[in-house]
Amino acid sequence: IANTLGSAFANVSSEDSYSQTFINYKRQQEKRRIDFNTLTSFDHNVDFNFYELKRAIRSSHPSTPGPDGIHHDMLKNLSKKSLGLLLILFNRIWNEHVFPMAWNRAIVIPILKPGKNTEDPSSYRPIALTSCLCKTGENDQRSINTCSGGKEASYRISKWIQIRSQYCGQYFNLRNGNKRRIYHKKASSIDFLLYGKGI
Repeated sequence: IANTLGSAFANVSSEDSYSQTFINYKRQQEKRRIDFNTLTSFDHNVDFNFYELKRAIRSSHPSTPGPDGIHHDMLKNLSKKSLGLLLILFNRIWNEHVFPMAWNRAIVIPILKPGKNTEDPSSYRPIALTSCLCKTGENDQRSINTCSGGKEASYRISKWIQIRSQYCGQYFNLRNGNKRRIYHKKASSIDFLLYGKGI
């Protein structure tokens, strides 16, 4: 049963659901080498600071922990010293472009869609329980390190994308208030972003 559901979930985000034109473009872009080094300083490339980390943890919603068993409440009760170590970890990931393998793992729970056939694998919606540390890092990545008049400014990367108009209507997860997963910083532009079907 688990393998059947897994195959059905994987098929949703496979190339089978894309047009041939998009597949060709995707493969062409994936061959391009991205240079993360730059001599120019961009606001969206600077290291995270303590304020951003605190903001990311504060804005995190309570959710079931992922495979590592770390809950958001644990992060919210960390000491200042522990938060400093966590900040070092996030900045190392950001600067060294090395994503922890454990954060790629998730516990997937199939939830039956209302009124759907229980024997059809496509009738289930996958709910992925991922690492709360990873989610906090994503929240960190979306924030910026400055305030204006005491009010929090717009998210770091989403603001940059909107200003540069580097997205189109198909990239539905890039605006403020929506979840996005962009962890590697880009040197000067975000040329290609691939998002699967929202399920």
